[in-house]
Amino acid sequence: MNSDEELSPFNSFQFWRVPLPELDLSLLETEPSAGSYIAPSTKDLEAMET
Repeated sequence: MNSDEELSPFNSFQFWRVPLPELDLSLLETEPSAGSYIAPSTKDLEAMET
């Protein structure tokens, strides 16, 4: 019969948890797409006020 020590790796949360989904690395593009909005920085807003 199996002892608890032999089964302990299978009783952990890490063994039974659902694996993380694959990451979509295309979302990390550095160049903004044509339709994306980029918020102006504080420096840009201050320049517009003067």
